[in-house]
Amino acid sequence: MNGISAAISTPTGAVDFDVELRIAGEGLAIHAQVLDAPASLADMVPLARQLADELSRRAARMTKARGLHVPCAKGCSACCRYLVPLSAPELLRLERDLAALPDEARRGVLARLRRARHRIIEAGPPPTATDAPAEAAGAWYAALEMDCPFLVDNACVIYEQRPIACRQHLATGDPKLCRGHHPGLGQCVPVPLDICHALALLAGEMTHQPFESVMLPLAPNWLANGSTNARRRWPGPLLVERFLAILQRLAG
Repeated sequence: MNGISAAISTPTGAVDFDVELRIAGEGLAIHAQVLDAPASLADMVPLARQLADELSRRAARMTKARGLHVPCAKGCSACCRYLVPLSAPELLRLERDLAALPDEARRGVLARLRRARHRIIEAGPPPTATDAPAEAAGAWYAALEMDCPFLVDNACVIYEQRPIACRQHLATGDPKLCRGHHPGLGQCVPVPLDICHALALLAGEMTHQPFESVMLPLAPNWLANGSTNARRRWPGPLLVERFLAILQRLAG
């Protein structure tokens, strides 16, 4: 299994997976346990969040060891006006997270998502750029100057369930430099493994469809119109095995 060991636990019938990745010169041991039962792409997100958090902690630790300050923490909202991409598994998990919010909080988030979507439609499509399309799209989105729909009083209402792109975004120096979109400042801390991209690859592999990330405010549209194939269920151990194989390939 691509260097991934798997063992069936008894008497639960769960399958234990273990894999060792080499990332930025350090080893990362991953252990995952999954029931031998049908599972969805959304069920992979908790594991992906844990890995994203661990990689971000390591990146922050290595950056601080070089004498740089990493101010990113709960309560800082300086970057909460950036374009946030979501893969199919995260979009489906977001649907669950929204349903779990208290009624008033959920209605507020949905209303802000609608306003953000209208703002995007009014602005028109982002400019095309062959050399750095992600940077061009990010600058276009930042110019809209929209707060994240999940931001209330400068606090994220789904902080524990926040997107992986948010978890893996780290910067050094003064948080004031994060406002706007300034790719030339070089303030971002590189995280060596893009977990959001790994989830997108998993979704594409399992559904046999190319998948492009969806920007956060357009999530309700995708969930309402384009998620039928991604809602399928597969054997849980197969999903975990394929996700770990993708991580191994990206790390290698």
